[in-house]
Amino acid sequence: MSEIRGAVELLQDDEIAPDQRRRLLGNIAGNARRLSALVARLLELARADVALHKPDFRSMCALRWPLRMVQSSMLVKFRSQAKS
Repeated sequence: MSEIRGAVELLQDDEIAPDQRRRLLGNIAGNARRLSALVARLLELARADVALHKPDFRSMCALRWPLRMVQSSMLVKFRSQAKS
């Protein structure tokens, strides 16, 4: 990414030679392809990770009632403190 930024900064110079401009554009294109491949691979890994670690919704539902009880008791406590 830093190479792309550096090349873009150099390309913004109006006095750059045409052959150097072509070389920098080629570098940017190559780096962009590598970044695209990296992002594609990261997405594949993320999908694989999600497939391996699917959430157990039954367990999550079993926690709903205890969490609501904690939430309710905390609300009561905070409201009583706010009135004090």
